Amino acid sequence: MQNMWRGMDGKAYDGPIAAIHIRRTDKIISEARSHTVAEFMFYVECFFNMKEAEYGLETGSANPPAWSRRRRLFLASDDALAFREAQSQYPRNEFIGRQRKGSQVDDRRSTEGVFAITLDLHLLCSADFLIGTGSSYICRLACELASLKSQSQGDAAFQWHTVDAMYECSFSRKRWWRAIADFKQEGVKLGDHVNILSTQWDAFEQTGWLLYRYRDTVLPA
Repeated sequence: MQNMWRGMDGKAYDGPIAAIHIRRTDKIISEARSHTVAEFMFYVECFFNMKEAEYGLETGSANPPAWSRRRRLFLASDDALAFREAQSQYPRNEFIGRQRKGSQVDDRRSTEGVFAITLDLHLLCSADFLIGTGSSYICRLACELASLKSQSQGDAAFQWHTVDAMYECSFSRKRWWRAIADFKQEGVKLGDHVNILSTQWDAFEQTGWLLYRYRDTVLPA
């Protein structure tokens, strides 16, 4: 944790930190599909670019902040390949984290496994922005913990992004969502209420009911 907030020279690091949680191994066998590091990094770049723009507006400086030369991220994954992909494809970024022995499928119920996931959770929810998969319970738990720590907004709804499923609780009651734009292909208008049946894992949602009428549609999340 201390290394995450310390600069290369040993001084305190005052720049933003993003976190990525990449769940693979047993999860992709039956529940979800594998996602490349690039899919997560797209939103990482958006986050850091926004922070650089904020810095320019706040300071009036046309020069980028010192931290932008080497952007810092915490990476948690159960797949060693994810760490190699990130470090080789994105040399501008400094990746903190490594595959822990306890993250192996056979070791997750061991004492070492519990310690490993607890440490990863603590670091994930301590970052300024989290990118993960909503299909993962660990990612959703990290979002809940981040909400508990958020003192400025009261929740962390705008401090994370999912590359597959939306945030949801399994076996929860039916909830209604309001369309924020027209979707003419499916006859959905701005303000319509829709109920989400399931996620499509590709930024689209399978909906069943629109308020006052039934209509089976697939809408952008």
